[in-house]
Amino acid sequence: MAAALVLYPNTESSVEIHVISSDEQYDIDWAAVNRRYINTYLDLDPTSCLMTAPGDLKTIDEHKDTAYYQEFLQPLGVEYALRMGFAAAGRNCWISACKTRAQGNFSSAAKAKLQALIPHLEVSLENYATVMLSSSERFLYNTALQNMNFGSFVLDADGKILSCNTVAEHLTQRYSEIAVENGKLAINSNVVNETLQSLLSLSRKNSATDERESRVIRIDCGAGGSIGILLKPVSRDKYFTGFAAPAVVIYLSDLARLQLASHEETFDNQKMISALFGLTAAEAKLTLLLADGLTLAGAGRMLSIAEKTARNHLAHIFEKTGVNRQVDLIRLVYRSVAVMGG
Repeated sequence: MAAALVLYPNTESSVEIHVISSDEQYDIDWAAVNRRYINTYLDLDPTSCLMTAPGDLKTIDEHKDTAYYQEFLQPLGVEYALRMGFAAAGRNCWISACKTRAQGNFSSAAKAKLQALIPHLEVSLENYATVMLSSSERFLYNTALQNMNFGSFVLDADGKILSCNTVAEHLTQRYSEIAVENGKLAINSNVVNETLQSLLSLSRKNSATDERESRVIRIDCGAGGSIGILLKPVSRDKYFTGFAAPAVVIYLSDLARLQLASHEETFDNQKMISALFGLTAAEAKLTLLLADGLTLAGAGRMLSIAEKTARNHLAHIFEKTGVNRQVDLIRLVYRSVAVMGG
């Protein structure tokens, strides 16, 4: 017996995906047979995918007087053929099977087994679609972070690194204060390490975490460099716990890039921030500096304004963005500008 599983996305430009299996006794190039079928006999097949809706089961038994059977199936030694349609993951799918005369026709029991297989295929295809969607979203998320020059580490409850992006890898190579040792992140900062251990401890206890527990910390590095660090707990799913589950995400920003960034890039980001939240140019500049890890006083010095003026700007920023803490403002920037590709 030979069998084929066909997945056909519901778009005109998509290509069919065929998974073909047959007994060893068939010395046939099924891929070539499929091409010939599509090019010549698809429109002549009374049981074709186009004629078989999800839930249908069609056989060739009533169509042996057709050119499809006499010119295509018989020369292949096929006497019996059936096709069953089903739908999963936004696609129309079909299972096709064929047998020789010596193998006999498909029994009612065989058809029942085929129908019993459908729910399992539907679940498998739905799971596959979910995995592929998750993979695509992760790629887009990482691309957005890298466009904004943010590094990211995702840690499990034991502090082991589950994933990191290329910006984070470059930062560990550039600054000795951040390193990867035995699969864990080593940061030369007591404040960062104490905060990280506190968040990891909560995760190991499966304690509920709140995004308000996020911390923004700046560490000074050698050669005049500095890094802004945001430590953020990851909400836990009760069905996905243990040391393989994400517990804490750490965002890193190389503050030295502020001096190296081009005027055009800075201006574009300021325009985006202003357009999104209705901020003035001065407020947008302050927001970007805070998002890059500077303290309010440090951002004020870079803008050549007094700390009191910076606080007034920040109050207006809070009012316009609807947040009331700097960490919430930074999170808002990450979720808006970063996700939009920076």
